[in-house]
Amino acid sequence: MILDGPNIKSQSVHARTRKRDLIEMLFDLGLSISYDRVMAISTSMGNRVCEQYHRDEVVCPPNLREGLFTTAAVDNIDHNPSSTTSTDSFHGTGISLFQHPSLHINGTDRREHSVLEQPSTTTTLSELPESYTCVRPLVLPRKDPPLPKANGPLKSDGQEITQALHQEYGWLDTVKQRYQEIPHSVSNLSWAAYHASKESGQDNLPAITALLPLFPDDSKSVGMIRHSMDVIKKAVMEVNQGQKPVITVDQPLYTIYKQIQWTWPSTYGEDHFVIILGGLHIEMAGLKGIGDWLEDAGWVEALSLESESHPESFDDWCGQRTRDVPQFQFWHITLQLELLLITFVKSLRTANFPLYMDSLTQLAPWFFSMDHTNYARWVPVHIRDMMSLSKAHPDIATEFTNGNFTVHMTKRVFSSMAIDQAHEQNNAAVKSDVGAAGLTQNPNAPRRWMVAGPELVRMTTKFEASMEGMKIRNNQDTPP
Repeated sequence: MILDGPNIKSQSVHARTRKRDLIEMLFDLGLSISYDRVMAISTSMGNRVCEQYHRDEVVCPPNLREGLFTTAAVDNIDHNPSSTTSTDSFHGTGISLFQHPSLHINGTDRREHSVLEQPSTTTTLSELPESYTCVRPLVLPRKDPPLPKANGPLKSDGQEITQALHQEYGWLDTVKQRYQEIPHSVSNLSWAAYHASKESGQDNLPAITALLPLFPDDSKSVGMIRHSMDVIKKAVMEVNQGQKPVITVDQPLYTIYKQIQWTWPSTYGEDHFVIILGGLHIEMAGLKGIGDWLEDAGWVEALSLESESHPESFDDWCGQRTRDVPQFQFWHITLQLELLLITFVKSLRTANFPLYMDSLTQLAPWFFSMDHTNYARWVPVHIRDMMSLSKAHPDIATEFTNGNFTVHMTKRVFSSMAIDQAHEQNNAAVKSDVGAAGLTQNPNAPRRWMVAGPELVRMTTKFEASMEGMKIRNNQDTPP
C-alpha cells in the first residue's frame, strides 16, 4: 500500500485528537480514510515492527542505517491531565536515537520495508520482546560510590571564546549602525540572522532520527535508567558495531547515570558509556541565572549614557568606569554574562565543540554564584568527561570535533541543536493535543500509542520531508 496524503493526514489527526467522530466526519467529506482503516493501519505498524524486533532480537528502528555514528537521548514523557476534572495521566520514558550522516559517510540502508504492505487481520497489537519491556527494579547500593580519576588536562586554552566574544561585539556594532541609519525601523539584524550570514555555505545532511517504543516506567528510577543503557547499547551495536554508546540527558537524570557509572564501573562505567549533560537544559539554566542576577536590579528603568569621545581604548575605558562607578560595573558584568550565554548557544548552533567547551567552562562558575546547586555540582563533572574524551574515547572525541555532539535537523546553516532539544521535538511529535484522554480507559490504547506512535512519527516525518523537497523544487522551477 502506498503511503499517500489521505493516509498520513488521517493518522496524524487521530494521533493528535484520538476522536473517532472527527475521523468519521472527515471520511464522509472525502478528506480522510475511515476510522476502522486508521486503526487497521496503526495495528499493522505496530505488529510489523514488533515482528522485526523479535526476528532481530533487538529493538532497533528499521530506518536507521549501518555504519553511522549514533547518539541517543533519554527523558521523561508526560501526558498530564487534560482538564481540571480529569484523572488520566501518563508518566513514562522516551528514548531517541540519532544518526549523523555526512557527504562522505552516508551509511548503508538496512532491510526497511513498508509496514503497510498488507492490511492487518487483527485489531490486537503484538507484544514487544520481553528483553525490552521488562524493567527490573534496582536501587543504588551506596550513595557515595568511589570516583574514578580524571585523565589529562581539564582546562582549555580559551582561544575559541576570545574570538567568539569579539564576534559578538561585531554584531552589537552592526545593530547599532542599523539603528542609527533608520531610527524608527524594525529592520535591525537579529542575532541568529547576523551569524548565519557569516557562516560558510557548506551543506549539512539532516540527521536520521528514531523514537523507540515508549516505556510506562518512571524515567527517574534507577532500574529504568540502567535498563535504558542496555537498550541503547544493543541498538547502537546493531547499526554501528564497536561504537561506545553516547547518551544525552537532563540534569536530574544525569545525576543518576553518573552514579550508576561509578557504582558498576566494569559494565556501565565511563569506559563503556559516554554520558552528556543536555545543552538545551544548560542553556535554560543559564537563562535562569541571568534572571537571578537581574532580579531587583532596577533593569526595567531606562538607562541612558551620553556618547563621549575617549582617547583610550574601549576596554580601558570600561575598566576605568567599572572601578569608579558600581552601577556601571553591574551592567558591564551583565553584558559579559549575556554575551557568554549566547556564545554558548552559538556553539550549539554552529556545532563547534571547542567553543562549546570554552564557553561552558566560563559559564560553570556562574552556577555557583547564582546558587544553582545541582548545575554547580554536575556541570564540572560534565566538563571533566568532555575534556577526557581525547584519551578515554578518541574516536568519539573526533566525532564531536566534527560537530556530531549536536543534531542537524535541516540543511540550513546556523541551525544545529543540542541532542536533548531534538529529543524534546520527538516527544512533542508523539504526544496528542488532548493529553492522556482516552489512554487509560482502554487497556490496548496505551500499548498502541507506545508502540505504533513512534513508528507513525517516523513515517509522517519522512512523508513531510519529501513534500518539503517537492515544494523547494517547485519554487526553484518557478520563473521570477
